[in-house]
Amino acid sequence: MKYLILFFIANSLALSVNCQLVINEFMASNSTTLADNTGEYDDWIEIYNAGNESLDLGQYYLTDDLSNPSKFDLQELPDIPAHGYLIIFADEDGSQGYDHANFKLDREGEVLAIVRISGSDTAFVDSLSYGSQLTDISYGRYPDASSNLEYFTQPTPGSSNISDNYLGIAPPADFSITGGFYQGTQHVELSTSLTDSEIRYTLDGSAPDDNDPLYTEPLFMDKTALLKARVFADDYLPGPTTGHSYFIDEHFIDFDIADRMSVVSVSPILSFSNPTGQPLLTSRPASNYSETVPAGWRRNHLLLLPGMNTVQTVLPTRFLTIFRLMNINLSFYGTEVTTGRKPISAMPFARS
Repeated sequence: MKYLILFFIANSLALSVNCQLVINEFMASNSTTLADNTGEYDDWIEIYNAGNESLDLGQYYLTDDLSNPSKFDLQELPDIPAHGYLIIFADEDGSQGYDHANFKLDREGEVLAIVRISGSDTAFVDSLSYGSQLTDISYGRYPDASSNLEYFTQPTPGSSNISDNYLGIAPPADFSITGGFYQGTQHVELSTSLTDSEIRYTLDGSAPDDNDPLYTEPLFMDKTALLKARVFADDYLPGPTTGHSYFIDEHFIDFDIADRMSVVSVSPILSFSNPTGQPLLTSRPASNYSETVPAGWRRNHLLLLPGMNTVQTVLPTRFLTIFRLMNINLSFYGTEVTTGRKPISAMPFARS
C-alpha cells in the first residue's frame, strides 16, 4: 500500500501542470487572514479551475488521507467557473456549510489530494505534499496551477497567487546545552545548518527579530534567564523561535523537609502587572503544605524561590516573569492557575 500511495503522489505531482483542477493555495495556521461565515479563522484550502470551461464537482473529492480518497465529497458545492477559485474551510465542522471539510490541516505537514471517482474508477487528479507551516503564511503554486511551490506572505484566497520568491523556512537554531537547573555559569553556543544565515537572540523571553542582538560568540549564562533564538537568511522566511530556560544557582527542597514546613499555596491568583519591579502575581494564604495530600494527587519536588516563605504571599518578580514568558501552568494544592500552555513539574502537587 505504501508504494501504491507513493506512486499516486509522484504521478499527481508530475501531472499537476496539465490538470484542470488543482490545489492552488492553502493555510494550515490561520489566525487573522480569512474568516469563515461564522467569523472563525479556520484552516482553508483554495481549489483552482485552470481549464477554459466551468467544472462540475459531482464526481470529485478532497482528502488528506490517500488511503481514504473519498473523505470529503465536493458534489454539493457549486461549479467552479473557468479560471475560477473555490475556498474550502478545513475545520471538521460540516454543520457550518457544505464548504466546511470533515478534516483539519496538520500544521506540521501532510498530503492533500483531489480525487475523481466514477463508478469503480478512482483517479488522483492532483496532490500537494507539504511540510511545516507558519501562522498566517500560505503555501501553494506560483504561477497558479504550476508545479512550483512557494510560501506566500501575502495570502490571496480566491485570487491569483503573488510570489515572494522565498525558498522555504529557515531551520530552528540549535543550542549546545538544553535548559535546566545549573550550578555556576554556563556557556551556550548557538548554531544552524543553513549557510549564509545569521542567528538573532533575546534574553527577555521575546521572539527575536532582525533588530535583536546578532549571535557571534558563545553566551555566558551567569544568572537565571530565558534564552530565545531565531535563524534569518536571505530568500528564506525567518525560522521558528526556539528557546531554553537556564536556572542558575537556584535551589530545591525535598519533601522530607517540605512536609515539616508551612508553605503558602496559591488560592487564587489575584493580580498581574508588567515586569516593572512590581509583583506579577499575588496570592492569599490558603493551607499548610503539611496537610494530607488530596486523593488522586502525588507529591513532586517543590522549587524553593528566594523570598517565598510561610508568610510571603508575593512571589518575586524575576521568577514570575520567567514563568510568564515560559507559558507555564502553575498548580498549587489542586488549584490550577493558567498563565500559558506548558505545565511545570516543580509544583507542590500534580495529578497522578
